[in-house]
Amino acid sequence: MTYSCFNENDCQNDGQCFQDHQHCPTKIMCVCQECFFGDKCQLSTKHSGLSLDSILGYHIHPHLTLIQQPLPVQLSIALGTLILVIGIISGILSNLTFQMKLTRKTGCGLYLLTSSITSILVIICFYMKLWILIFSQMNTITSRFFLLFNCISSEFILRFLLATTDWLHASVTIERFFVVFRGVQFDKAKSRKLAKLIIFIIFVLTAASILHDPFHRHLIDDTEDQRTWCWVKFTSKVESYNRFINIFHFIIPFSLNVILVIGIMIITARQRSSAQRIFTFQQQLKRQFDHHKHLIFSSFLLIILALPRLIISFLPNCMKSPKEYKLFLASYFISFIPPILHFFVFVLTSEIYKKEFTTVFKQKWEIFRRWFFPIRVLSTRN
Repeated sequence: MTYSCFNENDCQNDGQCFQDHQHCPTKIMCVCQECFFGDKCQLSTKHSGLSLDSILGYHIHPHLTLIQQPLPVQLSIALGTLILVIGIISGILSNLTFQMKLTRKTGCGLYLLTSSITSILVIICFYMKLWILIFSQMNTITSRFFLLFNCISSEFILRFLLATTDWLHASVTIERFFVVFRGVQFDKAKSRKLAKLIIFIIFVLTAASILHDPFHRHLIDDTEDQRTWCWVKFTSKVESYNRFINIFHFIIPFSLNVILVIGIMIITARQRSSAQRIFTFQQQLKRQFDHHKHLIFSSFLLIILALPRLIISFLPNCMKSPKEYKLFLASYFISFIPPILHFFVFVLTSEIYKKEFTTVFKQKWEIFRRWFFPIRVLSTRN
């Protein structure tokens, strides 16, 4: 391919066109600029928030079996399966804990019960998306209707579930702040009713805020590699809005987490220092830090683990070639760690919730023993 295309240049996005013969070409090839790829340079990784399709898609070879796929694909399957197993176990254990009445005396329990469900759904949707991508790029799934439905819905559902989970976690911290601020005047019954309304509002407003996403997704056929891609193309205004809403759904919930946890410690320290003159405010603040360290730990852990999700959305440079997948793929997988740690962050760090989990676990274990080992149960009783 040494001749430039003089008559027709079908290459898009400033791609350079080359042909095998100056006058009677039989083959034409496009050499793409950075951040663009495809047989006509029609595909781009230059948009806010790289999806799994653009990160992993080109590593999946259509004519190879699953076992023959390259390392990035095999690694993604292994990590995805690990995330699924841990996430489902963590979500179920959290769900069992927050189904106990004692954990739902206030709105916090309802927020955490709902977030345990959304965490399970996040992991399931992520794992399904991974396998649909693999099978579609291997040409195992060829139904255009199914591919279009998956293209429009999968990324929207994942964004929706991740954002609602973040807002639910922030709602927990907000209520804990008001418990300390209001003291004995805090109305538990009213907080439960308010929590149901807030959960509904979170779901509706979050869905509405990212409703633009499905309308800008479509299928693109790459005739050279015989692939069908799910791609998103935003206008400049929608791109700006998309960046803003990504920042909003990330920064606001976690800022509330940090600020209000600090507020809880300061208010409690002041209340205790006023009641107990033998301790200074600084001493009380240190004591409250030790007392509320599980809140601080959970908030900061969630922030640290979710940071890659923000970084991958706002990296100044795009993924210039499929060879640069490591950073982007690692960031994408790390962004799903917070949902799989729901049980460890919210149950095991709280003495009350841990006690309720122990109770419900014993109950479920006893039912399990009666169901599967009835003879042993009877013999131990006798």
